[in-house]
Amino acid sequence: MSLLTVILASLINFIVTCPGEDASHSINVNWHTDVKGSYMELTDSRDTAFLSADKIYPKETLWSTDCCDSLFAIERYVCKVNMDNLKKGHSYIYRICAADTASGTYHFTTANGSRKWTFNAFTDFQTRFNPYTHNLIRLIDSIAGHSVLSVCSGDMIDYAAHQDEWEWLFGQDDIFSRFIYASSPGDHEYWGLPYPNGHIEQLKSPLTYNAIFNFPQNGTDCCKGSNYWFIYNRVLFLSLDCGDSNTPVSENSKMERDWIIRTAKELEGRYDYLIVLQHKSLMSSYTNDSGVHKYLTPLWVPAYVEAGVDLVLSGHDHMYSRTHEIDGVWYLDMGSSGRKTRVPDEGQYTDGLHDKIINLRELDQCVGAVVSVSRKCLDIKVYNRDGELVDQFKVKAKRRR
Repeated sequence: MSLLTVILASLINFIVTCPGEDASHSINVNWHTDVKGSYMELTDSRDTAFLSADKIYPKETLWSTDCCDSLFAIERYVCKVNMDNLKKGHSYIYRICAADTASGTYHFTTANGSRKWTFNAFTDFQTRFNPYTHNLIRLIDSIAGHSVLSVCSGDMIDYAAHQDEWEWLFGQDDIFSRFIYASSPGDHEYWGLPYPNGHIEQLKSPLTYNAIFNFPQNGTDCCKGSNYWFIYNRVLFLSLDCGDSNTPVSENSKMERDWIIRTAKELEGRYDYLIVLQHKSLMSSYTNDSGVHKYLTPLWVPAYVEAGVDLVLSGHDHMYSRTHEIDGVWYLDMGSSGRKTRVPDEGQYTDGLHDKIINLRELDQCVGAVVSVSRKCLDIKVYNRDGELVDQFKVKAKRRR
């Protein structure tokens, strides 16, 4: 690592391009810096020397060890830029400047309204520092032909309070500089520091998560930023915040249930498909997290039917399983896009709901998906880290256009 790289790493961290509410003209960016007064330079993708770049100053918030749920070791500024007047279907580049230094170049393309496009899907990048995740993301993006968007259904790290884990995830600029990124929070995004007795501190809120990302503030009052929606090319994505490692139904989950039904109806006509990012899988393990089947499945399954959800992307159990269509909804638990895996639950083989189960633990594998969107269907192809196609299914369009 060069001296310049070390200097940049200490000044500018965690640059992430996030979707705005309507990604045809709205994109958000988030970064951390050690110095006050950093800014973004934004320009057309052809202006690689940034000669005609616009200078955009962020909203800065001091992030310190004295802040509630802030367990980062280094005090720094959290910087957020929300752009809402971008050109439709346009390719942009940007870089972050701080103290006479500049980051590498980041790319994004706004939605153009096309009904034919692709995005990448992942889940559970953990455990931290594993050798699989980054190579898998590169592989899936290459197979997709470099998608404009990647999504993840949570548990990107083990402990949200460990700064080095976020540095591991975002420390390879050639990956997250290529696309817009969206995620739902997992329970590990609520994990703090381990206690001496082996228990893990559960953070009271996803404050750390919201300091890393800059998602739309259009969700429920209880979960601003971690519960949100956005539209990219007539696909409506809804992110749910399932909370920490405890699974009983809470007032928050009831609020989110009402929100998803209301949002789906209010936006009707603006989207062809409705996809949910929900960390805890409603149709996966019966024993690993039995509280999901006891509390969450009865709450969410009827809500998804009422909202007209097409596809639910989940993780949490680290077991790959995919259902057939259930009352118009498909459920895909991709299991793991990292090292952590479990043997499939016996109940998955006997419940009559699943069309595909893969024993990732036995195969020492992790997976990611390429989702091709068209007028007729969502074509989902799942690949392992060796680039082998291990599952494929199609979700037929059900909305009249």
